[in-house]
Amino acid sequence: MRRRRGPRGAGCVCVCVGGVPGSHRRLAWAAPALARAAPTASVPLLPPPSAPAGPSSAVPAPHRPPAPRRNRGLCLRTKGAFREAIHDFTRVIALSPNDVTALSNRGYAYRKLQDFEAATADYTAALRLQPRTVRLHNNRGYCLAKLAKYKEAIADYDIVIELDGRNVHALHNR
Repeated sequence: MRRRRGPRGAGCVCVCVGGVPGSHRRLAWAAPALARAAPTASVPLLPPPSAPAGPSSAVPAPHRPPAPRRNRGLCLRTKGAFREAIHDFTRVIALSPNDVTALSNRGYAYRKLQDFEAATADYTAALRLQPRTVRLHNNRGYCLAKLAKYKEAIADYDIVIELDGRNVHALHNR
């Protein structure tokens, strides 16, 4: 379990139940009492798997929302497990190709692994969906500078300065 501090002293708690794949849940901004009680609580987060009676009774897999994978990817990224986080964010993007959070965070994980080409591709895809996001332009500018594409990086930093004239990262990096 990992806890981050949030607004007004609340904690973000990440829990994997019994090592079961897919049982990971992030209790976002849980109350501190709940955060302390989470490790000892034995609340099942997923229904138990049911085995089909026979080959003729095969049931299609239920639709799984991308949120649990995204949340696990965020927690893995926070822990520094970037390769595992990339795997989870890739699964989220396969389920929901317009998920800007997953694209941005996968780009960040690639960036931390120094795969600046892949990071730039993810940031560009996210910027197609949200073109006026300061953080995306700033991160893509950083990756472009690392790839020695200085004119493109300066163009991204100029957009950041246009959107937020006091952004110290863009002012410094430009």
